[in-house]
Amino acid sequence: MTPAPEHPHRHVASAVVPWVLRTAQLGSHGLSEAQTCWGGTVAGVPAPGARPEALPADADARIAATALRLAPGCVVGGWAAARVHERAAHRDDLTLFTGELWHGAQDQRLVRASSSARVLVCAPRSARLRPGDHARIFRSTVPATDRAVVDGIPVTAAVRTAFDLARLWSPPAAVAAVDRLLHLGVVDLAEVRAMALARHRWRGRPSAIQVLERVDAGAESPQESALRLLWLDAGLPRPRCNPVIRDAHGAFVARVDLLDPDVGVVGEYDDPHRSTAARRAGAPHREDDLRRQRSLDELGLVVVRATAADLATEPGSAAWQRRLKRAYRSRRTSHGTPRWQVTDE
Repeated sequence: MTPAPEHPHRHVASAVVPWVLRTAQLGSHGLSEAQTCWGGTVAGVPAPGARPEALPADADARIAATALRLAPGCVVGGWAAARVHERAAHRDDLTLFTGELWHGAQDQRLVRASSSARVLVCAPRSARLRPGDHARIFRSTVPATDRAVVDGIPVTAAVRTAFDLARLWSPPAAVAAVDRLLHLGVVDLAEVRAMALARHRWRGRPSAIQVLERVDAGAESPQESALRLLWLDAGLPRPRCNPVIRDAHGAFVARVDLLDPDVGVVGEYDDPHRSTAARRAGAPHREDDLRRQRSLDELGLVVVRATAADLATEPGSAAWQRRLKRAYRSRRTSHGTPRWQVTDE
């Protein structure tokens, strides 16, 4: 993107992200290009005394560098705006919006690609810009009500960011992305829905409305989002995300990824070492996972586990859905009063 004339965005961004300097500024800071970790017209440099691991991720550096070159009326949008909102939330250590591309096939699988996306710049048609190596231009009007400055970066406001992701990304990836923004509390679902309903004739609006019917603020990872979509696409009732299961006396048993509390079917995503919910509960050993599983079994709950392979391929996803349906059939043929209680915490 060609450099734009000086404007207020620049000094604000550079004040908040001091690890981004213009190459011409290196001399005044006693630095050479060999001491930088990010090249080009701007460079990522360590703050005085900073450890290498304290430096920003490459995606954050690219976002900040792009923000320093924004022309008036332009803002950072898309995944990059979502990353700025995610980073500002400081809620957990997960980073979903890294600049890696998320693809979703029609069968609702979610696949993370290895290529990096360029920083999206929302620009009015009158802006004279051209895309560079790290940015691409999206000609889209961003009224003042749709803009925000977060950590010194001019971005689309959280509600506009969520709306853009819902309408422009493939549905599985869009659901995971909006789930993340909702979970972080940076956006309210009612506001996003209101924007989708009000923006008539906007590109992707029908898709956005469908995506917003499938999102859930309770999801804590893209894998949980993908698993929930497989559950729904199997034609089964919508599960609860991350509820706490207690025994008949109210004692804590487990926190699970997905649950149909009326039937007693649990869905869990397992990473290579242990389940997401077990890791959240702080279980340090495989034996704890086994005790947790036995406790769920004793309550009469049926647990259907999924792995990365189940989410990565169409046959794997279909096989997991068949296991889920069998669990429903086994629970529906059982009798007796449920021996579990379900709470949010």
